Formats: sequence, C-alpha cells, structure tokens
Amino acid sequence: GWGGFLKFLVQNLDNRNEFVQDGTVIAIDSLMEDCGLKMDTLFPKEIEALVTRLMKMMRSPQKIQRVMAISACGQLICPKVAKTMEKLGSVFVASLIEIAKRDDSTDVLIKVCWAFIALQEAGASSLRGRFMEAASSLVKFGSHSDERVVYGALEFWNLFLEPANRKRSSWFVFEGLSNHPPLSNALREHVPSLVPFFLKNMAFSPEEVADLGEEKTSHIPDEARDIAPRHARHRQVGIKRRLEAMSSGAGDIEWSIRKSAAKGLDNLARYLRGDLLPVLMPLVSKLLNHEDWTRRESAILALGAIVEGCNKEIQRHAPKIFQLLIERSDDRKAPIRQIACWTLSQYAGFILRSSNQKNPHLRLLVKVLLDRMGDGNKNVQKAAVSAVVKLCEISQGSEVMLPFIRPIIERILVCISRYQEANLQTLFDCITTVAYSGAEIVASPKCLEAIIPKLLKKWAAMNSSCYGLFPLLECLSALANVAEKNFQPYAKVILPQCLKLISAKLKEIRSDGKTSSSTSPGEFQHFEGVESVICCAELAGSICRSSKAAYDPSVIIEAIFQCATDKNPQIRQPGVAWLGDFTCMNPKFISSCFPTLAAKVLLPNIDSKYPGLCSNSAWALGEAAVRIGPHLLEPSVEDFMKKLIQIIRNPHLDSGLLHVTAITISRLGLMCPKKVSAHLQHFGKCWCQNLIGIEHEEAETAYRGLSRTVSENPQAMLEPDVFATMCDAIASNNDPSEELHLMLRNLLHNFRKMVGGRWSTLFGACNPELGRYLAHMYDL
Repeated sequence: GWGGFLKFLVQNLDNRNEFVQDGTVIAIDSLMEDCGLKMDTLFPKEIEALVTRLMKMMRSPQKIQRVMAISACGQLICPKVAKTMEKLGSVFVASLIEIAKRDDSTDVLIKVCWAFIALQEAGASSLRGRFMEAASSLVKFGSHSDERVVYGALEFWNLFLEPANRKRSSWFVFEGLSNHPPLSNALREHVPSLVPFFLKNMAFSPEEVADLGEEKTSHIPDEARDIAPRHARHRQVGIKRRLEAMSSGAGDIEWSIRKSAAKGLDNLARYLRGDLLPVLMPLVSKLLNHEDWTRRESAILALGAIVEGCNKEIQRHAPKIFQLLIERSDDRKAPIRQIACWTLSQYAGFILRSSNQKNPHLRLLVKVLLDRMGDGNKNVQKAAVSAVVKLCEISQGSEVMLPFIRPIIERILVCISRYQEANLQTLFDCITTVAYSGAEIVASPKCLEAIIPKLLKKWAAMNSSCYGLFPLLECLSALANVAEKNFQPYAKVILPQCLKLISAKLKEIRSDGKTSSSTSPGEFQHFEGVESVICCAELAGSICRSSKAAYDPSVIIEAIFQCATDKNPQIRQPGVAWLGDFTCMNPKFISSCFPTLAAKVLLPNIDSKYPGLCSNSAWALGEAAVRIGPHLLEPSVEDFMKKLIQIIRNPHLDSGLLHVTAITISRLGLMCPKKVSAHLQHFGKCWCQNLIGIEHEEAETAYRGLSRTVSENPQAMLEPDVFATMCDAIASNNDPSEELHLMLRNLLHNFRKMVGGRWSTLFGACNPELGRYLAHMYDL
C-alpha cells in the first residue's frame, strides 16, 4: 500500500547510489505536489519520517538533491501548512535560513525564496519567530547576479508589506504590522538597507534598456506586438449611467523586477508614511544626479511610487518635486521624459488642490503634457496622453480643468493625424475622458465639427477587425452622449454604418459557427466579430438615446432584435441596452411590437446567470413599463414578476442588479399595482431593502410604484420587520416631489388607521431616530 511505498522512498534516500537518491527525491517532489497534503492526513508517521530525511538532504553536497528536497518540503506548505510541517516547521525554517547564508547555488536560492514566500502566504507560525532573520537574508539577495533570485526576494518583501486588505492569507491579515510590535520594530531597523534594495532594482536592466527602443519615433509604423488587443467594455445599465473609469497606466502589463521593486517601495510607503522620507529622500536626491541615466530614471519612478503612501507628508516637498519633474520632462533621454510624465500625473492631485489664479502650476503642467503629447517618441506620447487622462478624471465634478479643455482638444486634433495605431487607441480613450470632463465645451457644434470628421476618417481607413476600432467607437459613443441634439448631423452618417457593420459581422459570426452557446455563464469568449458588434450596438444605442436623427424605426428594431436574440450573451447584453435606449426615444413604435419583444427578448434575458445582461433587460423592461401603458403591459406582468421575484429574493447577487430589479418592480407596480401586489408577501421586505439609496432621478417613479403597490395589499407589509424596512426605504427618499410626498403621507396614515391601537407597536419597530424623522416629515 501507500504506507509501504512511502517507507520504501525513505529507504531509497539512504541508498549509497547517488543516481538512485536523485531519482527518488525527484519522484518525491512530484508526489508531494500531486497529493502531499492528502498523504499527510492519511499517513502522518510515514510522511514525518520522509520530511525528516528530506530536511537532512537539504544539506547534501549534491545541488539537485538540495533543490528537490527544499521543493518537496515546500509542497507541504502551500496552499496550507500540513500537520507534519507544523510539527517540523521550526527545523525547516532554521535550515532555510542557514542555506540562505552559506549556499551559493542559484537554483537552491531560488527554491529558498519561494519556500519562504509559501510559508508566509500560508501563515506558518514557524516563520514568525525568525521572520526578520529570514528577511535579512533575502535583502542580501538584491545584489545577486541571477534575476530570478532577486525577483524571489522582492516578492517575499512585497507579500510582507502588502496591505492586509489585498492579501489572500498570511497572519498579517489578522494581526497587521501595527498590532505586532516586535515585527514592526524589526522592520524599522531594516529600513536603511531595505530602501536601497528597492531603489537598486527599480533601475532598468541592460536587457530592458535594449528593448526600450530609443528609435521608437512617431513616424515608424507600429509592429503587431506593439498593438495590444482591445476588448469592448460592456455597458451595464443602471438607471443612471456612469462613466466607466479608464486605466491610464504607462507601459505593458508584463511583470518585472523593476515593477516588483517599485511595488515594494509603494507598500513600504503605505506602512511607514512620513517616516520613510528621511531615509528615502537623500538617496533619491543623490540618484537624481547620478551619471547613469537609468539610475536617474529610477529616482523619478521612486518619487511617483511613494505618492499614495506618503500623501500627506510629501506635500511640503511637492513644489520642489514638481519643478524637478517639469525640468526632466524635457530630458534628452526618452525614458526619462516618459517617467517624468507618469510621475507628474501621480502629483496631479496636489497641483489641482493648490491651483488658483495666483498659482501657475496647473497651467504649466498642462502645457508640459501637451508638449510631450507631440513628442517624437511613441512611449513618451503614450505617457503624456495617459497623464492628461488622469488629470481630467480626478478633476471631474469641478471646473478647474475647463479653461484647458480647448487647448487639449486642439492638441488631440494634431495628434490624431500623427500617431500610429497603438497610441491612437490611448488618444481615443483620452477624447472619451475629455468629453465627460468638459461636456459643455466638447458638445458645442464648433468642437464637434473639428473632432468627428477626423474620427470618421480614421474609421473609414480601419479594417472592421482592427483593434483600434473598439476605442474609436467608444469615443464616438461618449461624444454622442454629451452632445445630444448637436450630434444629430453626424448620427445620419454614423448610424447606417453601425447597422451595416452589425449585420455583416453577425452573418460572419454565424456562418463561421462562432457563437458562445457553450460559454459558461460567468465567462465570455472574445472574438473580433463579437467585439465589433458590441461596440456598434453601444454606439447605436448612444445615438438613439442622444439625438432625434431621422431613421426608419423598423430597421432599427430589426437590428436590435438580431443582437438581443443572438446565442452569445455577450452580444445580447448591449442589444437589450439598445432596446431600452430606443424605447425612451420612440415609445410609440415599441408599443406596436411590445408583446413580441416581451416574449422573445426581455423575458428570456432576465436571467441572473448573466448579471450584466439581466440588469440591462430589467432596465429596458422598466423603461418600457412607464411608457407603453398598463393595457399592453398587463398580459405579461405575471411572467415577468416570477423572474424578478427570484432575483430580488437572492441577496448574494450583484447589488447593482438588485437595485435595478427593485426599481423595475416599482415601475411595474406603478402601471399594474393589482397584479404586482398579489405576490407582495413573497418579496416586500427585500424589495424595500433594495430601494434604499436609489438616486433622485429614479426615486420619483420607484416610490410612486411602491405607494400604489402597497396600497393594494397593505396586509402583506404588517410584519414588524417588513413594515420597518418599508419605513426605512421611505425615509431614505428625503426630497420627494409634492405629489409623491402626498402619496407617501396617505400610505402611512392609512396604515395607522388600519391597525388602530396596534400602531404604536408597529411603528415602534422602526429605529427611534427614523421614527421621529417620519413623524415630523409625514405628520404621524
């Protein structure tokens, strides 16, 4: 049996033949990887004997044996610590520390790093007592000639320093550094060696320098590897649309020693805060004047990496840093100009907060970034555009950036003609962000006339499967959303192109058999044709929502139907959102075909397996409900309510989906209160729970629907906890219209009249403060 086999393996480790020993330890490593934790449970004595022998082999003169012995023991740590390793863990940690001090084999040291990482991730108690002794050894690995050893050391420190809310496990999740004084004090002792460790590894390696491509000038066409695939960002409709945040990071997504070191410094700054600066700033100042440009560049990266962690403490240094970054943004080395743009974006918050008429920093920042957008190097261009995106994003909701919207647009118009395909994608994202930040300016006919023809020219030059098409279409959608009626002249041109592309791509997908009928509910596949359809459907929906361009509604509804009934849920999601947009603009036409749309589009797509699709379908149903009238709605209300009740009763679903569902139930109740109220006892409490917190523009119809529905069946809400939840929902709507206020007042007074002497008990179920508020608000 297995027990005998494990004993046999221990015996083979003592075989005098080195080849037998080598083969045995390799086999043990594979066995422990496949079923080590299970065997530890079933055969604890045999596994303990095996691990004890492996720990002796960790001191073998043969490198392969040391490597595989460490690896095999490590298999019993991840993802959790086996009982044997809990018992022998202190011996294992001591052995690893000793090996880290004296072993010079690269392969062995790599295994040591990852064993320490596994111990930390699993929260092994054996590591805690000697943590800083282990960590000290790994700091020394920062100067190792092999980057894999350096990377392992960096990742160990990153895991240690990473904020608890971002960790998968480890005892720091439960205790935290601040609650573990011995470790906290030991860490501070290591800061003088730890900071140089991070800084040294933040510099570009020789291989990275060779790959940076100083020759990446803007006139050279992009290679295929330069153009990252883009996937359409799904529009999941709540009742209020929100701009999806866009990533503005520079560089590719491939991890590296440099990025790991920067992350480590970031994490250290988050913990030490201002205490880091006395150690870091003198080193950074020295590096800024280093003869090696890669070290100067790493110093600028360090200044950007610490911003979030040292946010308050760095403020007094911010003016000096800002001036330095402005100067370095014009450096002769392109990577320094690139990192200066990124770091300037990290300090944008300081500049925006301090900017006023007497403070020229923001004006200078925008000027520098616009200049760098016209840089001859592609990487610098991208970093500058990304910095402008971030500047606009963090200023949304204020008017501080409005004076700069026109200059930004003017620079964008120049860059559209100059940029190659990869940077055009970033530029299209920039237009999207600028459109929402300066909507009033961008929506002007003059501005649209300058931007949209250039975008249409780029569209005409693109293949329908070109990755750059996706951000371009998203950009046009943003312009349609902010421009509204001013977009109408362009809608006449763009909408037919969307419909044509949707039709062609759907035929292509279906002829190739590329549907997602086998796709799992939580995971959508990406196909170029699918992406094109999604983006075009999004844009067509934006046009239908924003402008009243002349179009044949039968052609529109046919395209919507094709999308919303496709086998691929990824295509159906924007299809039903488009249906909701079209309903808002043309309810009369929707009324003429609502029974078909209800049965074949809306009802099948209200399916919680696909939360985004389900949310869009519920939203579209709600929009139709308040526009087509009860006579068309009533025949299908029963079927819709069966599905909506299942969703609203499931608290584990996405909160956005639950809010949309609650509002849709209210809208159905507003139109058909008797049919909706018939099931009120099954969903009343969870319905009211999910009405709490909805925003003002949705609140009017939602609470009118609540009032009408509950008035038809008040007995269903008489349980104290249900009634208290309803009162909580009513109180959360603190600014009702005059008509709604009267409806809610009558509803509560009718309850009081109905229960008579039990009113004080029923109303007493409410929170006392809430009860006082309602009593004052509605004269109870």
